[in-house]
Formats: sequence, structure tokens, C-alpha cells
Amino acid sequence: MADDQLVAAEYGCRLCPIAPGLDGSRELIQLSDGLSVLIGKVDYEDTFEVAFDAEAAVKLHFRLSGAGTIAVGDREERIGEHSGAMLVTTDGDRKLERYDAGARERSVTVIASRSWLRDELADDLPQAMADALTQPPFYHPFPLNADMTATVTGLMDCSLTGNMRVMYARGCAYELIALTVAAMRSSSTGDNDIPARDARLIQEARDILNEHLVPDHTIQGLARQVGLNEAKLMSGFKHLYGQTIFDYCQSRRMEHARHLLEDTELSITEISFEVGYEYPSNFTTAFKRHFGVTPKVARTGYRLNDA
Repeated sequence: MADDQLVAAEYGCRLCPIAPGLDGSRELIQLSDGLSVLIGKVDYEDTFEVAFDAEAAVKLHFRLSGAGTIAVGDREERIGEHSGAMLVTTDGDRKLERYDAGARERSVTVIASRSWLRDELADDLPQAMADALTQPPFYHPFPLNADMTATVTGLMDCSLTGNMRVMYARGCAYELIALTVAAMRSSSTGDNDIPARDARLIQEARDILNEHLVPDHTIQGLARQVGLNEAKLMSGFKHLYGQTIFDYCQSRRMEHARHLLEDTELSITEISFEVGYEYPSNFTTAFKRHFGVTPKVARTGYRLNDA
């Protein structure tokens, strides 16, 4: 629909809804020859599955929320909440995407051709990424750190239209590529490597945190639950995800509060209780510290954007 188009037709398109029975949209913005970005805001009431032939591309996928599964060829990968991944495909690779019932997908995918990446990054291309470009199909998960989260959130919330929207999206895409390169370089250095067993247990701890918006356990209890000492859990979590455990939990609470302000008619007091605050004034202070505006101002902005 024309009213749903946020950029000129030559720069991309916005599908709203993307399929019958789904709420939300997917917006594809062509940033340059060989580079585009896909913004996904889709709610799945029931399990949804789609299969198609992939194109030759490198996709850097940054998912804030909405769990599901991706399969390319005979390899299947689980995509969890708050995660990142690099996927390299060739023309004709059979790809299947499955989304869980009740999933609320909020994601950004930077899509580049292999030649674009090689030309743009040149000598800065990490070896792990260079190797991946030569052996598709290839899937490589990576932690979604705090800087990536901030950039993805900014693009998801962007209210600009037309050329300004394309310009903003281009800057975000370059920033996400740079952050991914930096993360891959860091993970390739032996000094900072975390043992595979510890990394698995830290991921298990993060999964537990994702299941409970308001944690009902201490770090000591969480460490005991996954079988890792507190020091390793705290330092490893910060290394893998770019945030302390407290900041990670706080970020998820604030994102949920933002969703409630945007998509429900709950009062700010009710929302403060929903995300674990006994006093609305404390919630308002935390929300403003996180987003830079009060919940009341944020809700007003969402309503204006929908008008």
C-alpha cells in the first residue's frame, strides 16, 4: 500500500502484512549496489513456516526478539532471542524459516554481496569471514553486544522517511558491519577465548534470564543453577554479550516496557508493575536513563508516529 511506503520505490519496498494471518511488516531498503537492509517487525500468533530458494548473499542478522529456526540444505540452526548470526548462501540454496507461535520478531538484517564485502573491507576482512565467503552455505552465530543492540534499536525505531531514511539506514548498516568485524576479530584472538564448556553454560544462563523478564534469582543462584562459579559467569557474560548480567536484564525489561507503551493501553503505573517496579517513579527514572525520555513522552511519540 502506498501509505505504507517509507522510501521512494527505487530504494525499496515495505510489505505490510507479509502474509495472511500475520501482523507487522518487513521493509527492504536498497542502500547501494550490493548492499541492502531488511527491517522485520512481525508478530506470529501461530507457528509460521516458509521455504524458498536463497540467492547468493552474505546476511548479517541481528535479532532483538522472536525465536525460531533456520535451515539451509541439511543444516538446521535455532535462532534465539537477542542473538546475531552470519549466513552465507549461493543461488538456489534451499532455505526454510520457521517462527514459533507467539514470537514477536524484531530484527535487522544487513544483506551484502560477497564482492561488495571483499571490495569494501579489503585488508580489514577478518579471516573467519573470508573463509566463510569461500564455503557457502555457511552459518556462524555471534553474540549481540550492547553496541549492536543500540544500533539495531535505533534503526527499528527510526521515524524518518524518504532520502533521510535511506541515509540513516546506510549509516546503521555500515556501523553493524564494522561492529561485526570487530567482534569476529576479538573472538579469533586466543587471549580472550572462553572454553567451549563455559561458553555453553553462559549461554544457558542467558536463556534462563530470557525466560524470566524479572529475575527471581541472584547471580549466585544463577551460577549455581548452570554449574559455573560466579566470577566466570560474570566475566564471561560481559565478554560474550558486551553487557553485565544486570545491564542485560535491565535492557530486556526496558524493551518490554517500550513494547507495552507502544502497543497496549496499559497505564504507566500498570506497566511499571509489569516490568518489576514497585514504585512508578523508579520505573520512570530507569526508563528515562535508558531511552533518554520519560515513558509519557515516549508513548506520545509512538501515538504521533502512528497517526
